[in-house]
Amino acid sequence: MKVRFLATGSAGNCALFFENEKALVIDCGVKFQELALYVKPSQIEAVLLTHSHGDHAAYAKAYAKFGLPIYCTQGTADAVGLIGPTIHIIEPTKTYTLPTFQFLAFEVMHNAPGGTVGFRFGTEMSGEAIFATDLTGVGYKIPDVHYIFIEGNYCENIVMQNGTDYEIHHLSIQQAAKLINEQPRHNLMSL
Repeated sequence: MKVRFLATGSAGNCALFFENEKALVIDCGVKFQELALYVKPSQIEAVLLTHSHGDHAAYAKAYAKFGLPIYCTQGTADAVGLIGPTIHIIEPTKTYTLPTFQFLAFEVMHNAPGGTVGFRFGTEMSGEAIFATDLTGVGYKIPDVHYIFIEGNYCENIVMQNGTDYEIHHLSIQQAAKLINEQPRHNLMSL
């Protein structure tokens, strides 16, 4: 499986996962025209949307207008205003099978209207991966997978040194590393 992150951070989030000539997109935080520089729309089997915040969902309606199949929870669809024939409502912990990829969503803790999910996905050839971003915790027992993509977006020491008193809705780098290190390692591979 090949991976390409088009954007991460508050300006936008979008990740591409390739298996042969097919692609899975996670989040819609970059313009469709930028996405199309890296993958042909005909290659995309699914766009998985983690939650409704703008840095993840800003261009979801545009992706849908271009005919891309978007998979998200009902809460996220309602919060973003997604309706139409290319919108597919998913239920957490239910497995969905596409021609190349298979996936399921699992709930994570975050402050997004409509809720937030992470994804367990994979292919027969490359194995399984976990993808979770914008979270403070996971209520899902992560299985033994080949790849783990978990966002940690601040350093606890820097936040403590600066005396920041804002409410934090993300994992720290240290918390993300701890979460990864607590997982079974039989199949875990590095990229």
